[in-house]
Amino acid sequence: DYAAWQQQWLSGDVLDEQRAFWVERLRDLPQLEFPTDRPRPVERSFAGDELGAVLDPELSDALRRLARREGVSLFTLMLGAFQALLYRYSGQQDVVLGSAFAGRTRAEVEPLIGFFVNMLVLRADLSGNPTFLELVRRTRDVVLAATDHQDMPFGRLVEELKPKRESNRNPLFQVAFSAEGMSEPPLGLPGLRTEWLTVPARHSRFDLTVIVRELGSGEVGLHVEYATELFERGRMRRLLGHYETLLRAVVADPGRRIDALPLLTDPELEQLKLWNRTEREY
Repeated sequence: DYAAWQQQWLSGDVLDEQRAFWVERLRDLPQLEFPTDRPRPVERSFAGDELGAVLDPELSDALRRLARREGVSLFTLMLGAFQALLYRYSGQQDVVLGSAFAGRTRAEVEPLIGFFVNMLVLRADLSGNPTFLELVRRTRDVVLAATDHQDMPFGRLVEELKPKRESNRNPLFQVAFSAEGMSEPPLGLPGLRTEWLTVPARHSRFDLTVIVRELGSGEVGLHVEYATELFERGRMRRLLGHYETLLRAVVADPGRRIDALPLLTDPELEQLKLWNRTEREY
């Protein structure tokens, strides 16, 4: 019923308005040049692995306070920080990634069991070396505009934009960022005890996916799924460390320019000191 309704509704003026927005927003879309450990294969196998980290309660609370102060969601704040990280990794001021939106925009579908998720393409403008606060405001505007136009199915969007297709790349974006709420209690079923189980991921739909989760303990969890054809586990572990370092810097001074935000962890800084020990007896 929902599919039939969507096909009928997403036509005429509604389709034209959705199409016009996305065609204009995604014109001349760049390709993210994220550094990889191995050359990109001709054909993708979608083999993947996962890695996780948990931010300590102090940092988690500080991020929530900063988000409330700026009038944005935790997702928007964390997305802005991740875009800054991609900017520092790639050197690109025009950064594109995908994000999963729930798709339950109508009251009739809220109680239904079913898959309504749609991938939206979010394009960040990091030109001019903005402060982190300015980047968050830009990110908020992008997320709100995309939310208002989230009814265009991703497959339909690809058909409309007709990007150059490559067998070793996902169309439109290669990196994804999403948020999940994980604070729900176990199911209450009479006579049964239930608990959440995590199923290990051994595949990766995209080159890299970062998922932010609000844990029941109040901490913020970070989950990374990555293509093992492209990345070593050590690089993903460093990426999580750089992301956490950047997050600590923005809560300490959100007015800093994104070029000036530190990335290196304490062990990496110590390693640099060791490598740079060039003193000799004269």
